[in-house]
Amino acid sequence: MSWAACGNDDESVSSDSPARETTTIETSSPASDSDALLASNEAASNDPASGDAGSGDAGTDTGSGDAADSAEPSLGEYVLHGDGIGALRFGDGDEAVVASLTALLGAPSSDTGWQPNPSPCDEADTQARSVQYGDLYVEFVDVDDEFGTGRHWRSYVLFGPEGDSAPMGEFATADGVELGMTLADAQTIDPTIEAFDSEIQGRVWSAGGGGAEPSAERGHVVGGTLLDDGQNERIGSISAGLICVD
Repeated sequence: MSWAACGNDDESVSSDSPARETTTIETSSPASDSDALLASNEAASNDPASGDAGSGDAGTDTGSGDAADSAEPSLGEYVLHGDGIGALRFGDGDEAVVASLTALLGAPSSDTGWQPNPSPCDEADTQARSVQYGDLYVEFVDVDDEFGTGRHWRSYVLFGPEGDSAPMGEFATADGVELGMTLADAQTIDPTIEAFDSEIQGRVWSAGGGGAEPSAERGHVVGGTLLDDGQNERIGSISAGLICVD
């Protein structure tokens, strides 16, 4: 995972401007089609004609329940990748991503809509959209960057639950790293995970090896922040994409 100063070509941060950081994820694999969608989480409807009151056949199964079970989201839809979530990939259009996540998670808890882009890492007069599902935040931008052109998905951040926000315990990385897990356990599951200090973010972690320096050989990676509960460092957030921290 890379933590660099926004707006500068080198790694130094100008002394007359506030420090900013980006998390930039390199890729070596092709992105999925922008229309990639997650399977709908809609429950299967019962066929009113399936129970024939006049049949009188006690041995007839009029409601197996298998169809309802098959409509439940698969675990693959909750996998947090370095380049997306489930079958969705950075670079996909905002409407397709929002529709798919809404089918999986329900209606967003907030949606800013397209508005002036607050990110100091992008050009002026651009737009951005932030959509929240409980503790999952997804950001879209209307800029040209490494993930796409025009309006597209660029990043996500999954935080630990706070207050009455929706639980996100179903989400985990492809290797099984999830929120609240100790750093030691996460490194046992994925030995490429490294922890290091960030001037703005504090303690952070990154998968794929390489520390704070990006590497094209690693492909897309996930990372996030660490929390210290007094005994262990734990996974406090999981994120991927291009994230600018002011």
